Amino acid sequence: MSNERPVLPIPPLKLLHRFRAFLRSVGLSWRTEQSYVFWVKELIKFHNYTHPNKMEKKHCEVFLSAQVLVKNNHYSTQRQAASSFRCFFNKFLQQPLGKLTHAKSTKPSKLKQPLSLREIDLLLSACNTDAHLPISFFIATGVRLQELLDMRICDIDFDLREIWVRHGKGGKSRVIPLPLCLYRSLQLQYEKVLSQHNFDLENEQGYVYIPTWLARNRKTVEREFRYQYVFSAHNLKEIYNDGRLYREAVPRRTLQASISRAIKQSGITKDISCHNFRHTFASHLCAQGCNIREIQTLMGHDSVATTQRYLHRLDVDLSTIVSPVDMLCLDQ
Repeated sequence: MSNERPVLPIPPLKLLHRFRAFLRSVGLSWRTEQSYVFWVKELIKFHNYTHPNKMEKKHCEVFLSAQVLVKNNHYSTQRQAASSFRCFFNKFLQQPLGKLTHAKSTKPSKLKQPLSLREIDLLLSACNTDAHLPISFFIATGVRLQELLDMRICDIDFDLREIWVRHGKGGKSRVIPLPLCLYRSLQLQYEKVLSQHNFDLENEQGYVYIPTWLARNRKTVEREFRYQYVFSAHNLKEIYNDGRLYREAVPRRTLQASISRAIKQSGITKDISCHNFRHTFASHLCAQGCNIREIQTLMGHDSVATTQRYLHRLDVDLSTIVSPVDMLCLDQ
């Protein structure tokens, strides 16, 4: 799935095209747009393609209850679907739903395990060339997967040793320090992208997706090096049927597959995803005694309550607890 928004027909006549145009007009992110449109489509299919104008509150409630009773989805999935319906019916169609009453999920949340320093070393040693820098970047900075994919050349400041995370989750931006361990690797990546971009320019290409608000005032901005993705795709792709070939960010699934292979080769038995690397970053900062407010800023959390989830391992010092069997062995 492309990381870039497709161009909508003008004027947008289909219902979902008009919904997409509405979501863009209120400034929601591309990932949010994908999610909201997905759940509206699922609702329509669930009710045998009934037109949303003929739906009522009960149609949404039955669908949300089915997510728990039939599919056994987690509450966060159910909550995401409910948010999509509230936006679609309340704001877009102007058909207020009121308070939704439905079955609630009792599926427990999964506590993510951070990696130890030994496991980080094992993982990085098992990485191939494509996965080493992204995994190091995740663990060293705590960025989200989509934030890494959206990162442009101009977001890396080598002189001030800063990384700009622009328009992250919730549309928020933040600045994080550039770790010394990434400095040389990112410089090599910079040179690789520059060489790749110069090759594209020689072949009359070199285009990259630019948001409309940025491209409106400058016609050449789509071919400027500073807006190229740090982690760019190997192949060019036609996105807008305009005869141009664009270089997108590396596909999300390609990066995840590369990371999964590295995890498998490392022999680590923990259930690890890209979000575990973010959890590892925060947990190690907590263990070092870093201020909770500083961690909140680095992670890009709205509320400090979200950041406090990473303190669960510090509530009890497990290394000081001696089991009865260990005491027996010590006595002997």
